[in-house]
Amino acid sequence: SEAISKEIIDICIQACGMDVTTGKFLWDTLLSRLLDEYEDEMECQADEGQLLQLRKSIIKTIYQQLSHPLLGMDNALREIEEALSRCCTDSASDTALVNPEQLERTVKETLAALQSRLPHELNIDKIIASDKANPEQLQQAWLDYALFEVQAKQPSRAQRIYERALLSFTDCSINANVNHIALLSIWESYCNFLSKDLKDWSLLENVSKRSLKTHYTSATLWTQHFLAIECCQSRPGHEHGFMNDVTAIKDECALMRTKVTQALGSGLTQHSDYITIFRVLWGYCHRRVRAVV
Repeated sequence: SEAISKEIIDICIQACGMDVTTGKFLWDTLLSRLLDEYEDEMECQADEGQLLQLRKSIIKTIYQQLSHPLLGMDNALREIEEALSRCCTDSASDTALVNPEQLERTVKETLAALQSRLPHELNIDKIIASDKANPEQLQQAWLDYALFEVQAKQPSRAQRIYERALLSFTDCSINANVNHIALLSIWESYCNFLSKDLKDWSLLENVSKRSLKTHYTSATLWTQHFLAIECCQSRPGHEHGFMNDVTAIKDECALMRTKVTQALGSGLTQHSDYITIFRVLWGYCHRRVRAVV
């Protein structure tokens, strides 16, 4: 149905709408559907209030698309003008809604942002397209790209780069061992970004849990997972959350001991890894006890 189709497009945009190479297709699809809906309502002689809301929705979608530097936007201004001509007039009210001056500035800024990201995209595409794709080169290319977005203060884009990096390794498995090591570096860098830059503990808990399914011998990933659990415990209403009383502390420490036991039995390869894990448990229990002393 139409409702389900629109919901699917919305989900795709939330997941991939900022991807440089594929995002524009998704936004164009959504914009086309909104314009078709507007023209259908016009034919049905809908009231002006409803048409106004649809025009606002179309213009909002255009600006949302322009907030992302996407491949294929070389003729963005012309395409947007053509789209607006289908739903807007030269009236003062429509002109105020569109704000042509701001629109032109936004297009220029977006195109400039695209040019700074194209070298990263082209480099990654070149490595993946190679007959002998090198996982180490691919890993470094993705990490450089993620660092670029972090330095550009674009955390949501950096997060998406990490997710794209993880997906790309499914097509780069010539040397399984090298691939595994390269992928571990991506996971560790991703978790480090979530803990130090984004500070999204729920997301860190989810990502570190995912990473440990395949890289369960990494003390670094276990440490990030423990950090996420501890930080989530301090948030009211979280599934791991407890009150600051003696009984609750015992329960919390028991939960962490269970996690630590899993880590210790995961096959850690270095004796220093075991020391790291024990220190994490000791530090955690010490902080929890001090919280109520």
